[in-house]
Amino acid sequence: MKKYKFLALLLVMVFVLTGCGSTNKLVTALNSVVDDTVKKWKDKGSVTVITISGIQGDLTKINENYYIIATGDKEFERSSLSTLYTTDVEAYKGTTYGTMRAMLSENKVNYVMVYDASTKKYYNIEIDYKTVKINEVKEEYPHFSNASEID
Repeated sequence: MKKYKFLALLLVMVFVLTGCGSTNKLVTALNSVVDDTVKKWKDKGSVTVITISGIQGDLTKINENYYIIATGDKEFERSSLSTLYTTDVEAYKGTTYGTMRAMLSENKVNYVMVYDASTKKYYNIEIDYKTVKINEVKEEYPHFSNASEID
């Protein structure tokens, strides 16, 4: 009986620590795309600009169900009616950006709205920025976290 209680407790702890469902998978998929780009930078010794358009292209290769809908400087509190990228999100209280805007902290691309076609749900995801040193120069790249479902 103690074995089963311990196993149940262990499973609950794993579930809590790793997160659950598509939000964790979504953030992992976005970061995986960026991590691959940073790896290519290191291999080549040079840097390219990371854009939402580029991220979406690579994201589609690993998961055809995730669609980036919008990016902006403030949190997305309501979902879009669109399942395609838009800069016109109803009732959005911030500034939205086009798909070719460079993903740099100075450009204030702080949030992204993503649609998961398999669950038919929208998510607001935070973006912060990390740096990597390439040929003695620090380069910035986006890092995604804290996905939350939005209505």
